[in-house]
Amino acid sequence: MGQDPTLPTEIQQSISPLDKALGPTPSNMLMVLTGDLGEIGEAGKVLSSVAEESVSVYQKAETAYVGITKNLAAREAQHGEPLVKVVGDLTRKQARGVEQAIIENKGLANLTNKINSIAKTNPIYQEAGK
Repeated sequence: MGQDPTLPTEIQQSISPLDKALGPTPSNMLMVLTGDLGEIGEAGKVLSSVAEESVSVYQKAETAYVGITKNLAAREAQHGEPLVKVVGDLTRKQARGVEQAIIENKGLANLTNKINSIAKTNPIYQEAGK
């Protein structure tokens, strides 16, 4: 699985070092996606999420689509095209935040996704896209 060529270079370059330093969390991934690398106090969230299900955020390689899965190989077979893992080892809640940030970055109208990962009526919507 390679990097997503549709993501800006600064995002591609920032994801890997951040994952190595802190592990992926919704706040640090959203900060990378928006370019805000201010204060990162996520160690407690990383530790508390260890017991939860581990999922990945992916993008289709050939179609403008972003999604969440716990089994990338099985999901790739279901879609019938290669997938590019954006980030892994997230809780489902964290993955929804990252997925929504990507949807906000690219614009729902520019993707084949039918809905937002987090509904605009959900109170956490405004924070998820930041």
